[in-house]
Amino acid sequence: MTGEGFFLDFAKIAIAVVGFSSVVAALRHDRSAPWSIVEIFGLCTMTEHGFAAVGFGLLPSLISLFYSDEKLIWVLCSCVLTLFLSYALMIQVSRVYRAKLHGARPRQLRVMLIDLFGAGSIALILQVINVLLWRGPGAYGLGCAWLLYTSCRQFSIFLMHIRDASAAQPGAQPDAR
Repeated sequence: MTGEGFFLDFAKIAIAVVGFSSVVAALRHDRSAPWSIVEIFGLCTMTEHGFAAVGFGLLPSLISLFYSDEKLIWVLCSCVLTLFLSYALMIQVSRVYRAKLHGARPRQLRVMLIDLFGAGSIALILQVINVLLWRGPGAYGLGCAWLLYTSCRQFSIFLMHIRDASAAQPGAQPDAR
């Protein structure tokens, strides 16, 4: 099947990124302070999208066990990814709304709106077009890449927040870099 090796390698990269970023996030968090609602939502986005990237990287191989028609495999993969992307975008809107109800403002809101909602909507539209017209691995690969990108982007936002929070603490040592 076209692209099967790419998606298997993609799944390996995604699981490595999720595992590394989760461990680093847990170890770098100040244990004396509770997790804020924005941090919890950020960690959820990071891990959900990372594990989804793993699952969607493995999905073509799994479906190819049952179906041999390559176009059908890509249509089924894109259908499942379309459902997930729709769900993920609704969850993100819900999280932003709930964070605002708690009086918290998500960090880097502009980037989040462009990355999560703008690019996510484009990935969703590409999946629908892939189901209806293209029936190939290209658009599906872009949708999977968006999931991994958002996971990595959320991790970088989380690391910047930790750095800013530790610098704001009284008696904190300046960064030696």
